Amino acid sequence: MTDPILITGGATRLGFALAMHYLNNDQPVVLTYRTERPEVGQLTAAGAVCIRADFSTDDGIYQASELLQERCQRLQSIVHNASSWF
Repeated sequence: MTDPILITGGATRLGFALAMHYLNNDQPVVLTYRTERPEVGQLTAAGAVCIRADFSTDDGIYQASELLQERCQRLQSIVHNASSWF
């Protein structure tokens, strides 16, 4: 199995488009998102591993890191797309 690509902020706009592109090309994807929205369900149904994360606090960062380590041992690459833009 190919190591997944991690996309932070993967549930909307550019992150969503990238995640769907990779998933449609049989590339495993792990993504983080802050707010529950319908796109998360679409991504999960398409095969993405979706991790709810709040990167605005140190605890949120540590929790997301622990969840990520539980779900995969290695990553192929990281797309840092998370932002505070709504």
